Amino acid sequence: MADPRFKNLEIKVGLFVVIAVIIIIVLVIAIGISRDIFTTKVHINVYTDTGENLAKGMPVKYAGFQIARVNDLALQDDGRVIMQIGIPAKYVKWIRQDSVFSLSLQNIIGSSYIDVKTNLQSEAPNIETGSIFSLKRDQGLQGIIEQVTPVVADLKEIIASVNTILIRFADKDGDFNKLMRGLGSLGSDIANKEGSLGYLRSDVVQNEISNFLQDLRSFTESAVRMAHNVESGSVTLKRSLEIFDEHSEPIVAGTSEVVSEVQNMVRIIAPIVARLDQIAANLERASQNAADGTENLDELRSEIQSIVESGNELILKIQNTWPISIGNEKTPEKVPLK
Repeated sequence: MADPRFKNLEIKVGLFVVIAVIIIIVLVIAIGISRDIFTTKVHINVYTDTGENLAKGMPVKYAGFQIARVNDLALQDDGRVIMQIGIPAKYVKWIRQDSVFSLSLQNIIGSSYIDVKTNLQSEAPNIETGSIFSLKRDQGLQGIIEQVTPVVADLKEIIASVNTILIRFADKDGDFNKLMRGLGSLGSDIANKEGSLGYLRSDVVQNEISNFLQDLRSFTESAVRMAHNVESGSVTLKRSLEIFDEHSEPIVAGTSEVVSEVQNMVRIIAPIVARLDQIAANLERASQNAADGTENLDELRSEIQSIVESGNELILKIQNTWPISIGNEKTPEKVPLK
């Protein structure tokens, strides 16, 4: 007869096994869900020239969040390395054909990961299975060291130069200490009014400077007075010119009138002079006739009478001519012929 303690043992063991299997299946499903194992994925290929710092299963991040892992890493026949990445369908909307895949480090000595950057303003289409990308490598520690090395070399040269300068400063017989001792001597001369610089602080120099400033002040005052006198003279000259302008117009007008009268007088006197020439010719002819004889005495008297009348007429015209006619309106008397 079976031991009653083992009664229903098989049932209990079977139930335990079933429960354990169920728990394992649930855990596998949960882990698969957490790792997006059962999620629909879009598989893409990322190419790079070297597999350094790359590993299967390394995380793929977008905006700091892990969205996938590297499924496979292989070396192709052309020498390039290909990474296969499966991106869950729910993240496909953030990855586009012009997205940039780059290898980055979490810190200087941290693990590396694939970082995805996308320009959300881009109109490029979303990724699809079989899309190809190239891996861009950020500068790692070695790149940083290569950039820092020239700077370190420059710093070494600067430190060496500073060290040389400090040694020269410490040398008692060096140029710096000589300069400081010289400056100390100059300061002592200035304080004690000795030497060339001390002479500048002496009473003699100060008195000369004071006298010079006083002379300069007097010269300035004289210049100011001269400027005032020049200004006053310019005002007087300006007033004189204004007065001259006021009286010059009548003078010019009177001069124009005088010139006009003189021109008129010339026009009047010209025929008078011609008539005088004619009278002189008649007198000459008359005197010639008188010398020849008195045969034609009556004719001679008539001719002389004509000459006298012509002379009286000429005198009258002269008296009526400006400026002879001014204040002299008296009619000339005829000269009788005796």
